Amino acid sequence: MKTKFTLLIIMGIFLAGFIHNAAVAQDDLVDSFKDNLPQLLNSNNAGTLFWITFHPCYEDTGPNNALRIYVSSAVATTVTLEIPGLAITRQKVTIPNDVIEFRLPVAEGQAYSKGGQMSGPPQPAQVWEGRAIKLSADYPIIVYGVTRYQYTSDGYLALPVSSLGKKYQVASYEDPTDNTNQYFPSFTSIVGAYDNTKVTFRLGGFENAMVPLLSGDTLRANEVIRATLNEGDILLIPGIGPFNDLTGSTINATKPVNVLSGSFCAYIPSFTPACDFIIEQELPENIWGKKYHVTPIQGRKKYGIIKIFAKKPMTQYYFDGLPSGTIQSAGGLRSRGWIETRTGADDFPRPVVVSANEAINVVQYNPGQNDDGVENDPFQLQLSPLEQYQTEIVFNTPGIRGGFGFKDNFVNIAYKATIDGGLPQDMEIAEVVDGQFRWIALEAYSGNPGTAFNDHDVDGRKYYSKTIRLLYDGVYKLRANDPFVAYAYGYDWYDSYGFPTSVATADLETPDTLAPYVTFMQVCSGDVAGEVIDEPRIDPENRSNLGLIYMDIPNSYNFSFDVEPYIMGTTPMTTWTLTVNDETLNGVANLVFMDRAGNRKDTMIEHYALSPTLSPYQENYGTFKIESPPTTESRTFTLRNEGEREIGDRYSIYVTLDSKIAEDKPNDIFGYQNFDLIGLENVNLAPLAVGAEVKFDVVFTANVEGYFKDSVGVLVIENSTGDTCVFTYFALVEAFIGYPYINATDHDFDLQVVNSRSNTIDLILENPNVAPYKATTDLKIIGLELTNGLGIKGTDEIFEFEMIGFDLSTLSESNPIRLKPGEFRTLRVSFKPAMVQDYSGTITWIADTQTPDHLTELLGRGIQPGLIVNGENWLERLVDPNSYINKGGVYTFAPYASANNAITLENNGSAEVTINSVTIAENILGSAFKTDDGQDLSDPNVLTGIFGNMKIAPNSKRTIPVYFHPTTNGDHSLVLTFNSDAPDDPTSTLRGIGIFPRTSSEDFDFGHMIVGTTKKTGSVKFTNNVWENDHDVVITDFVENTVGGATFSEFGGNGIFRWDRNGITDQNGNAVVFPITLAPGEFVIVPGEFEAVTFGSFEVSLTTVSDAEFEVTSVWTGTAEVEGSSMKAAEAVTCINRPILMRASITNEGSEELTVTGLTVTNDDGI
Repeated sequence: MKTKFTLLIIMGIFLAGFIHNAAVAQDDLVDSFKDNLPQLLNSNNAGTLFWITFHPCYEDTGPNNALRIYVSSAVATTVTLEIPGLAITRQKVTIPNDVIEFRLPVAEGQAYSKGGQMSGPPQPAQVWEGRAIKLSADYPIIVYGVTRYQYTSDGYLALPVSSLGKKYQVASYEDPTDNTNQYFPSFTSIVGAYDNTKVTFRLGGFENAMVPLLSGDTLRANEVIRATLNEGDILLIPGIGPFNDLTGSTINATKPVNVLSGSFCAYIPSFTPACDFIIEQELPENIWGKKYHVTPIQGRKKYGIIKIFAKKPMTQYYFDGLPSGTIQSAGGLRSRGWIETRTGADDFPRPVVVSANEAINVVQYNPGQNDDGVENDPFQLQLSPLEQYQTEIVFNTPGIRGGFGFKDNFVNIAYKATIDGGLPQDMEIAEVVDGQFRWIALEAYSGNPGTAFNDHDVDGRKYYSKTIRLLYDGVYKLRANDPFVAYAYGYDWYDSYGFPTSVATADLETPDTLAPYVTFMQVCSGDVAGEVIDEPRIDPENRSNLGLIYMDIPNSYNFSFDVEPYIMGTTPMTTWTLTVNDETLNGVANLVFMDRAGNRKDTMIEHYALSPTLSPYQENYGTFKIESPPTTESRTFTLRNEGEREIGDRYSIYVTLDSKIAEDKPNDIFGYQNFDLIGLENVNLAPLAVGAEVKFDVVFTANVEGYFKDSVGVLVIENSTGDTCVFTYFALVEAFIGYPYINATDHDFDLQVVNSRSNTIDLILENPNVAPYKATTDLKIIGLELTNGLGIKGTDEIFEFEMIGFDLSTLSESNPIRLKPGEFRTLRVSFKPAMVQDYSGTITWIADTQTPDHLTELLGRGIQPGLIVNGENWLERLVDPNSYINKGGVYTFAPYASANNAITLENNGSAEVTINSVTIAENILGSAFKTDDGQDLSDPNVLTGIFGNMKIAPNSKRTIPVYFHPTTNGDHSLVLTFNSDAPDDPTSTLRGIGIFPRTSSEDFDFGHMIVGTTKKTGSVKFTNNVWENDHDVVITDFVENTVGGATFSEFGGNGIFRWDRNGITDQNGNAVVFPITLAPGEFVIVPGEFEAVTFGSFEVSLTTVSDAEFEVTSVWTGTAEVEGSSMKAAEAVTCINRPILMRASITNEGSEELTVTGLTVTNDDGI
């Protein structure tokens, strides 16, 4: 479904969801058509030849955009699809009563692609040579064409060439756009079915309708264009101009053509969104009728829309028998050449009869949901006239076999009721159950007779419109004694479908009531030449001419049918032939000859085979050698009449050899082949009753070398005409005379390890046919003789052998080996020596010849390999500093080489050693063992890469240097087991211990001091710790660290803390200097001093610079205070005996609190 680009945005938002859901439903609907299409094999829309096409469609990009053609047939028949202009040919075989699919990309099935919403104008009207799609089969098929795009699809039930006509009127729908920004044109396609067809197209529609032309001009209303079409050509005509519509355009052709019409994207009704792609098979005028029953669509609140077309000018049309208007012309412009109208105006839609005084065509359109608010969607329905009603139809719902079904499925039936307005008892419905149709009376299925049409009685009975709701998806059939019509449709949310269940296409223009007349002549071989002439042959005006002609395959066998090409509906006479496929078998041909009026002539032709047979069918006399006198061999044959009738005196029966008669045939045998008939040369064996037998002998004489064959045949001649009725070679006889040869090849296994079986070697035993030994007959071998040490496979002998394709344990006179010239047998041999020595053995073949070589000779020598592998123990080794030192930096390190040159592999045996595999028997931190290029020997892939298939010559060595590269402390071990073809599997043991130093230190507190007093001294210890993987440590220096305002320096410096670089001693008191090496458990003593120059708490630290795992730090602390006070005197002057107050002061000038414990006053002057 599509919307016009000019819709309001709010409407576009609403329709977006509508489009998506419709697309999903239609996709499943199209897929369901593939699974089950109506099988209309008794209607005229079935045929053996179709020419169809597809129009450009509103395109959205989608992964599954495709054109699909569904084909069904009642029998298995080969369907050929061809597109001549593209040189495309494809074939498929139908499945009886099922559906096959051809899927075409757009570029193949459409003349061109137009695009989507904003696509430009259509291409001008033009002929697309050879672009039509041809479908052909030997048996009638039904064809559906379906266009499937991302958001839109439609399809049509195609008409075969046998149902096409020469005159058409187009039924399309108008373009909903004004052609300013968008072009949604109406289309019609005219497809050529025969060469040199002259076509005239007159534009209808309305006054402003136009068609673009290749010349750049435009075709206007009532103007014509002409073209010549050949078989497979398409004249594709688009409309342009605001709201263009090709409806009412007329098409006239000199030979039958196919016409399909539709719209790129149309609203139904006009200006009621949304738009959709439409394509429909047009019906030619000669199958139109005068009365149509228009049935109401279930649930709709308004009458449906119809278009009415007239074959003749001034045709009066009626609704329910009441004059309703006049169509003034046969096609042409709207309202004059065709009518679009609803069938009623009230609020209660009912069935309506549309009739006319001349032939008309009626097309029904189901509106979209916006028309009356009913959940539904548009579809177009081609109606059938009363004159084309049928007595049996078959159809299915789209949801059959798991397809995406519809919530509601209906069938509208227009049928002739009983005299009292009821359902006839003979009207039945069937559904498929277990592959079979099961019938019940329609009255029992749905008893309501429906609503009568407001029409005149017919034989006292009226037609009724009845709607059946189908309760579930399935395949259904309807049948009745009186003809009826049925239309299937269904709907769901924003989705629907509708199609006529069947389309009959009898020619109603010609009052032809006579079936074609068939004549033929059959010869004794069963072949037939015939002629068919449509009747009445003397009244061409009332003769519809030939229609569909075919052989009814299910009721025919052992015949091939060919018809001289003819133009259906035009040619009154043609010839045909039947050819018996196998003259020895009976055959039946059921031929169907129809004219365009639907008159049918069935002709059954039978072939009763003259069935003389010979047995046996083949005799191989065997192989002979030239001897004196020549050997002869005789075999008996039986001639028997296996037919269903006597081969009487009207015939002569002879037995003959192929070599006796020269014939113009491939591989003819002519000339004496050393075979002779005994007693039957030129003897007439007729008559021969049913089941009668004649026995005779054929003798072979072996008198010259070579291969000889002949055929024994039977010749039956009709005496009156001399025609050959049967000439068949039944029995092949053959023999061979020649000489065989035998050639057996030998082998020397050379050196092989003791107790190890070699690879197998293929030798041959042949019957050569190349000079100088060129055999001309089979070689026969009946036995063999063995020397010691040889045995058939499985005996575990030194030499074992087997013959491929033959069990040598069964070799005997009764079960020989036979080799034709040039043929050979493969002898597969192996060698397994038991000790170191030379071996030989011979197979003697017992045959009917010993030339040139009947011995198979085998040689070999046993050898013994040996293998020694060494290892290495690195003991304790310092771990790679880059791995254990945790203070960063890069350290020089070299992995430790093997002093033992490990791994060295030595072959101390007499045979080459091949290392098969190396397995790891023990792996403890084994990744520390590396090759010289750093590969990890604990990796099985590395071992395979180095040692796999390594070969070591006798008394030779191979060394793979191994290095110990520890990256962690502890024991490391890797034990490798070497598997080879040597007797033992030695091991290489690689061991080592990773070690590294760990150190410790102690802190020192210098305590408390008073500034200005004697400095405090002390010392600290730095120790190389003892632990399980310890190692010497090298201390290269100490680093001073300060905290806060403390200072730190070496002796002689100005730090309040000082350490003595030159006074460091070891545990024995000996002076040491950097670098200092300490064994595990050893230590050094570093002297230090503390001399504060101010009060406070102080901290510094001294850190090692070493190769230990972690650097250690000694923390030094100390505290200090300052002591001191001062006094200030007081002076005053006073008189004697007059006291005064004097104030003296004491000041604490130290860093700590001063406590005054007493006061003493003294008189310095002694007063």
